[in-house]
Amino acid sequence: MENAQHQDGQVDPATAAFSRLESEVGEVHKLVAANDQSITLGQISVSLEKMRKAVEGITRQPALGLSPEAMSSRIVAPGETARKADSATIAQARDRIDRAARNMEALVGTAATIREQRRRLLWGCGGSAVAGMLLWSIVPGVVSRSMPESWHLRSGWRCGR
Repeated sequence: MENAQHQDGQVDPATAAFSRLESEVGEVHKLVAANDQSITLGQISVSLEKMRKAVEGITRQPALGLSPEAMSSRIVAPGETARKADSATIAQARDRIDRAARNMEALVGTAATIREQRRRLLWGCGGSAVAGMLLWSIVPGVVSRSMPESWHLRSGWRCGR
């Protein structure tokens, strides 16, 4: 590169600046030629196309077109349906538990009644046995005295013999 010098030996500043610019452009040209950007730009282009398609898919979703009120009503409706089903299931379970509790109370009452009946039966049997013993200790003497004397049994053994 030639440095343009004036007659007095000084370098022209415009020529020096142009010279520096020319060398810098040459360096940039060498760097661009050495580094192939087409692969990176192609990858960026593919990624941008994928993102564009994804954004288009998202914008087609019906939820994006809904207002917050409409979206909340679409969320609330299935929730209410699920709660109704749960309420019905809970009511059925409560009825079954109530029935089981009533059955258990009836069984406890039945067991108490059975115990009471057994106690009364034992008292009745014991009282009947005692009454029977008393009756059979008195009745034979009364019956034998009420019969005619010819009917009296004479046995070979007498008291005091």
